[in-house]
Amino acid sequence: MTPRQWIYRLYYIARRPFKRKTKIRTTKIVITKIPYIYKKGIPKTGFLEEADGILNGVFPTVSGQTISFDNKIDWDCTGVTYRLKCFRINDFKYLLSLSDAFKQTGQIKYLNKGFDLIEDWIQQNSDYITGDKWNPYVIAERLMNWIGFISENAHQVQKSTGKYTSSIWSQAKELKSSVEYQLGANHLLSEGKALMYAGAFLNNPVFYKYGKKLLIKEAALQFLPDGGHYERSISYHVESLQQLFEATVLMVWRKEILDSRFADVLCNAYTFLNGMISSDGHIPLVNDASYDYPFGAADFLGTSKVIFNDAAPKGKIGFYSSRWEEIKVLTRKPDWNPVTIYKDTGYVHDLFEYNGIKHSIYFDVGNCGPDENLGHAHADSLSVLWATEETQIFADSGVFTYEPGNERNYCRSTKAHNTVEIDGRNSSEIWSAFRVAIRSHGILINSRCSDTDDEFTALHDGYENILDKPVSHIRKLEIDKINGRIKISDYLKGKGKHEAVVRYHLTPGREVVRLDENEVIIDKIYKITSSNAIEIARCKVASNFGMKENSICLEINSTFNLEEKIVTNIYFNTSI
Repeated sequence: MTPRQWIYRLYYIARRPFKRKTKIRTTKIVITKIPYIYKKGIPKTGFLEEADGILNGVFPTVSGQTISFDNKIDWDCTGVTYRLKCFRINDFKYLLSLSDAFKQTGQIKYLNKGFDLIEDWIQQNSDYITGDKWNPYVIAERLMNWIGFISENAHQVQKSTGKYTSSIWSQAKELKSSVEYQLGANHLLSEGKALMYAGAFLNNPVFYKYGKKLLIKEAALQFLPDGGHYERSISYHVESLQQLFEATVLMVWRKEILDSRFADVLCNAYTFLNGMISSDGHIPLVNDASYDYPFGAADFLGTSKVIFNDAAPKGKIGFYSSRWEEIKVLTRKPDWNPVTIYKDTGYVHDLFEYNGIKHSIYFDVGNCGPDENLGHAHADSLSVLWATEETQIFADSGVFTYEPGNERNYCRSTKAHNTVEIDGRNSSEIWSAFRVAIRSHGILINSRCSDTDDEFTALHDGYENILDKPVSHIRKLEIDKINGRIKISDYLKGKGKHEAVVRYHLTPGREVVRLDENEVIIDKIYKITSSNAIEIARCKVASNFGMKENSICLEINSTFNLEEKIVTNIYFNTSI
């Protein structure tokens, strides 16, 4: 951790035993309504069912799970061990479904329910700061959802905003004094943006300036020169970029001139996201990532039209992007041309075409993330993913849960990724739900790209520090665009013999037929051969957060002498 993280960690630990009262603002607050996120668009499905459930005390949480309350709502979620569920109850994201349901049906009951929930939360939680309902990240999310819902809908039900602004001020005051500097990363961006919105809504320059300074400083730190977010998760790249986008909308609405360096960060982050979307329109699920968190990446990328007046090629107008008016923030046009090597984040995305079909190959050649913040890192060094414009083939196992335990440990493990596991150990020592001890560092040793073939060689040092007989794992990826072949060669460099397992997880629904001990064919098209026997095993993968599906994993076992290598060949357009 950085010195700042240690200082704030110790400060918040020292503060924890004391029962703190909420700060109360008794003077009148003149507000400025900020309804932007509710301005346009209603999604086609899902929101009405969710809104009706809320009317009956059934609240959405995570992974399709719900929590029900018969009468009084328990905002502490007593007895619920999975903290993320309590976060979801208290962040009030479901207000958007209630607002959409009102727009769709015209029935005022949906808005009344939303305001009743806000008032109930205020009544139960305005004395002392306790529990996850006062978690800073949850406060930030709740402030955004309350401000949007109240700004857009208070006049529809003749509600005076005064009864809510005092609580919003108290929560913003607590957030400002509890910013999660000990965690860093996307939490700071979310909390900075929320303070900006609270400051604008309450006409409070102290909140606004503090939040803006925090957000702009963290944006420069967290987004790397190649445009990628330093946590190396595309889902968290989207969430972090969302904070910058929404803060930008607010600054433009306030007629502020954007800092040029901030504008560069924003533009680079958009081009990175466009470049990381695969031929089939999905993101690679590297580290903690899923297609549905925080929403579809291509959907978010649709906001490029809003601020650049220039639609990203991989963007789509959807649930999120359809809600925003065009504001044309930046006159600078992004360079949407794809990049193959992202040196700073450590990803290779090789796009090529064979026999009229577009292919995407991802190669994870970098570090797990920033050494001071590896909460969302997986032990997936040198993992390979593969998709065509029609379907994904080599899948990442995804994220099963954030709850500590065996499932969380598994989905972060080397075993759950398309790379080499040595001596049954992880390439980085993951522990707890969001911790990493010894971590691997990756480096791209060599690369060569041409019209006919591409070649990438990378190394990671994780096993140098974890094993009694230290070794480095070297992986060479060769792509023959003319003859339609991918060749993956795995080597070890170091000491002694080692037991190795190479794994390739397939997306659900792939048909696998064995040809012989060392050969299989996928979907009657792609033949995979290996220098060692291929085992067909069962596995679980999760494309969306927590939604596990049955699938197939190809496993190649070997007792590795250092002069040996395991070679996997993939041939296109082979038929049986």
